[in-house]
Amino acid sequence: MIEERGQLRHRLIFGAYPEVVTTPAMARETLAYIAGDYLYKDLFRLEQIKKNRSIGKYRAGLSPATRRRSILSRTGPSGRRVATDRGDLLEKAFIVFRLPAFSRNLRNEIEKGRKIYFWDNGIRNAVLGNFSHIETRTDAGALWENYMVAKRLKLHHYARTFARAYFWRTTEQQEVDYIEELDGQLTAFEFKWNPTGRAKLPKALGQKYPIRAFHIVTPENYDLYLTAEALTREGEEAWSKSSLRRCRDASMPPHLLSGSDQNS
Repeated sequence: MIEERGQLRHRLIFGAYPEVVTTPAMARETLAYIAGDYLYKDLFRLEQIKKNRSIGKYRAGLSPATRRRSILSRTGPSGRRVATDRGDLLEKAFIVFRLPAFSRNLRNEIEKGRKIYFWDNGIRNAVLGNFSHIETRTDAGALWENYMVAKRLKLHHYARTFARAYFWRTTEQQEVDYIEELDGQLTAFEFKWNPTGRAKLPKALGQKYPIRAFHIVTPENYDLYLTAEALTREGEEAWSKSSLRRCRDASMPPHLLSGSDQNS
């Protein structure tokens, strides 16, 4: 994990395809090939579609964004079908995945939205045609969120926890990046690229739902967040203590806040 931490900035831009990891000097060329003809061939085999009807016209949805039916409906039934087909194709090819909105009680919650993420940051940047350094990116926060959500979902998949993943947002633009439901318990997460980033659990969410914990994940504590032990209650508590201790040692504000801390 120490070695992986040293490669974090490279992973955010170029991803973690095996060919990219083993030959980083050829990362641009490798990703251009994967995101080019190789990827199009996979999509073509799935539905026999043309290039200009696949990824090229789907770029508007490459950064994490919510696809709301109320917006898509403006294009009419055919436009809705095309947008859905593109998303389905990209998911079938394991290029993107979509998080559903978490909504059960509040009338002002977004119920039918979707957030779109890439399984690999390198493919995201290759399709966007932008491999600039993370410190110069205007979408650094989106890159960090994409990387963390994808890694967390892979971790759950390999551990076979069967956790459910969501995002939460209201019509008043209150939002939580990521919510996990595991064994009937809800845990909320915010992803902050800025190590001193702060966030609070929205009162509307905390008052209506039994949120067990609320965590802020930054480059300072993400390594523990991505271990299998962190998926257990005991491991999560150890992660929380370690993260808070690290913050104090560095004379920095805490990067991880529990739900009880927020309510105090």
